[in-house]
Amino acid sequence: MSKFSLPLSARPHACRRSVWLSRVVIASAVMLLSVPAFTGAASAQAMTVEPTFSETRLASAPHSDGSVTFTVTITTSDRTQATGTVKIVDETTQSLIGVVDAVKASIRVPQLSPGPHAIRAYYSGSDGVFPYLTGPSVSLPLQYTSLFMPQVEVAVLQDMEGGQLVTLSATVTAQGASPRGLVAFKDGDRVLATQTLDSSGRAAFITSALDEGSHLIVAEYQGSATLAPAMSAARMVDVGQQRLKDAAAVRGPPAPRNVSSRD
Repeated sequence: MSKFSLPLSARPHACRRSVWLSRVVIASAVMLLSVPAFTGAASAQAMTVEPTFSETRLASAPHSDGSVTFTVTITTSDRTQATGTVKIVDETTQSLIGVVDAVKASIRVPQLSPGPHAIRAYYSGSDGVFPYLTGPSVSLPLQYTSLFMPQVEVAVLQDMEGGQLVTLSATVTAQGASPRGLVAFKDGDRVLATQTLDSSGRAAFITSALDEGSHLIVAEYQGSATLAPAMSAARMVDVGQQRLKDAAAVRGPPAPRNVSSRD
């Protein structure tokens, strides 16, 4: 029995067919492996959200003790609530004033060094939690001038003890600044007079319009371009009290009351 074998001319065709089949198998495997990756890429692309635009605005509110509150307002183009943080920076002194939450972007800080300051707020943008993705933004520089805090003292001089003619004087002092401007002399809420400080930071006022009785006098400095407004401590003034004492002394002590008793 003779062995069967392919002719030599047919052997390359079988070999080529085997190679072709191998390539088909490999290509199919590659396609199958590529489907999950393609699906994941398409899903990630579908989850990608273009960030909304934001606008940052900064405002300041000084207080009578020299401190100041900085408030940041952030608005988004799609009117969603901005999340993230805001840095408030003093660009004049190159110092960080504070970092606040974008939802409640307000901070009160002690008095800044006296003089002009350029303050800016830097919004970080949202934290990227879908779908609230907001781009960062920076406020315009806020020009804020920190004023010197002066000291105000009021003095009272009467023509006699308890006399009605009263001289009121106020002295305003401030380290590093020359006091200028007006001082109001007040009896409680009532303004008695408003006087201009002289070159030494002093103002005076003479009055006889105080009624008899006790009065709490204060001097209220109205401030200037470099000095903050300030008020003195209150001084007690007694008008006519000595006359009442003298009249009582002239009249003498009151007569004793008659007391009747039964035996």
